[in-house]
Amino acid sequence: MQRHSLLAITNEGRERAFKQVERSYLLKNSGLVRKLIVEGYEGVKVPGIIRRAEEGKVAGKIAVGFSSPMRYKNSRLRIPAFISERELIRVITPYEVMRQSGSHRTKCLKALQQVKAVAQDMKIKVGIWGSCALEVCTGLPYTDEESDLDLLIGANHLSKIEEFYKALEAIGERWECKIDLELNLPIGYDVKVAELFRFTEDVLGKNRDEVRLIPRENILNMLKIFEQ
Repeated sequence: MQRHSLLAITNEGRERAFKQVERSYLLKNSGLVRKLIVEGYEGVKVPGIIRRAEEGKVAGKIAVGFSSPMRYKNSRLRIPAFISERELIRVITPYEVMRQSGSHRTKCLKALQQVKAVAQDMKIKVGIWGSCALEVCTGLPYTDEESDLDLLIGANHLSKIEEFYKALEAIGERWECKIDLELNLPIGYDVKVAELFRFTEDVLGKNRDEVRLIPRENILNMLKIFEQ
């Protein structure tokens, strides 16, 4: 399953995840945590988010995170948990979220609509993750006027990636919105495009299991196949 993907989870899986969290942590706000994981908001169940199991893998389990739409003391409620594959209803990739219609409620969502148009014109595969993805997917108010726009781009030739990256910079300036673009490499790691164009020797790569440095030269070689 792809990093940043959203997961629709069965009610049974949500109950198990909550009980697991309840046992693992001394919850001060168990009612808030139960609402986030089990009950949902305004009739909408919050999807889980694929995450790296920093506390260690659990056999037969998928590491997920839950993030609340509202903030408590200026911070979102973020809860890590595990579910089993049989408790999974559907995997929603960043690219699938991008194809859904969204509102123009905040600056980052307005910027997103322009990004969609540019990506379509350039025939570039783009996905969305983070708070904007959660709002598009659920309709809940995950973004505000300070929210960033987090995007994922499929592998392409370098010149086209650079052209798209520059277009995003212009869109970000227009809407006063920071846009963070990651590149999904053929080897399954994601790297920040901004780091790729800093011409450093190595670029930080992330996948579901680990974080490691990838030689920039290796990345450029991977992308050469798309120039043919």
